[in-house]
Amino acid sequence: MEYVVIGNSAAGVNAIEAIRKADEKGRIVNIADEPYLPYSRPLLSYLVAGKVDEERIYIRPKTFYRDHRVEPILGDEVVEVDSKKQWVVLKSGKKIYYDRLLVATGRKPVKLPIPGLEGEGVYPLTSLDHARGILSCLPDTKEVLVIGSGLIGLKSAEALRIRGLDVTVVEIAERIMPFATDARASEFLQHVMEENGIKFHLRTSVDEIERVKGKIVGARLSNGERIPCQLVILAAGLRPVFNFLKGTEARVNIGVIVDNYMQTTEPNIYAAGDVTESKDVITGMSNLSAVWPRASEQGYTAGYNMAGFKKEYIGGYGMNSVSFFGISCISVGDIFTEKPHYEILVKEIPEEYVYHKIILENDVVRGAITVGRFINMSAMNRLIRKRVKVGVYKENLLEEKFIFAY
Repeated sequence: MEYVVIGNSAAGVNAIEAIRKADEKGRIVNIADEPYLPYSRPLLSYLVAGKVDEERIYIRPKTFYRDHRVEPILGDEVVEVDSKKQWVVLKSGKKIYYDRLLVATGRKPVKLPIPGLEGEGVYPLTSLDHARGILSCLPDTKEVLVIGSGLIGLKSAEALRIRGLDVTVVEIAERIMPFATDARASEFLQHVMEENGIKFHLRTSVDEIERVKGKIVGARLSNGERIPCQLVILAAGLRPVFNFLKGTEARVNIGVIVDNYMQTTEPNIYAAGDVTESKDVITGMSNLSAVWPRASEQGYTAGYNMAGFKKEYIGGYGMNSVSFFGISCISVGDIFTEKPHYEILVKEIPEEYVYHKIILENDVVRGAITVGRFINMSAMNRLIRKRVKVGVYKENLLEEKFIFAY
């Protein structure tokens, strides 16, 4: 059996491990567009902040490919998949045959049509090269503009503020982290970041990046203000990468559509991780779930199924975990849908930046958010997955020492 895995982050690596457990003899080729061993993208902001060095961002030993008898093709990009002949075509011109193909290419930054954005001094923070580029700019940088206030944008802002830079965040929405938490949690986290010196312009966009002799000197905002800066972090959204599937029968929407076995609508092609749309066990809808644990689960499931097993992916749900200047925020489940028959449990201690919120539907936990001191989110996860009716114990869910055994 000839296996080809495109991508070597969480989904790709876990798929390789599952394939090799199920099939000791099959050939595995791993293709990645970056020339690096598998590493953790969530740790890139810590690398920029100086909290970890490059050695600590790798998620598998240097012997990973040898240990799993994998042929790595690193630093080359897939540009086409010919599903009739069952091969992938690389940018270098190479063609690799497959019996089973996994697409685990993740997401790439969305490009914005802002005058002056193209050129040196502008970086997303989604790759090791981006992190290195940002670090190379620090000696000549005093002020930074971050476009976007999602998780990547805010972790970048925190990292650069830790480095002692003057950081301004511009967000077109009315609050920070609009897709990761609710309005009240956003308010708590914004206060934390402002207390640590980060400035925000909400309901605002960037009209132009100003340059002098190619160097960034500032930015003009839609509210008429001008922000001095020498470095720009682009964090205004990510888009799944699947353009090379254009000539196949694989169905795509925002992401690649997969069934409960991580198989696409094209025979012998599977997909896993941030590039996919898969079942949400709470809403029942097909959506993106771009988080590390889900990518790992999907990759492992896909790997076993590629090797001939029938392992079902039961579905996932939204999950985010982040910390800013020592104040953590975790959200799980469906935290955005609120209907009249839902019950909302809330506990706040504003002076301590503590905020807990639990959403119940018919005594079953549908979603939860915690800021500051944690309630037992591990227990909350199990309650959501198992659809347990909490009944008379629901008021105890807001207690930090709540324990669930089932």
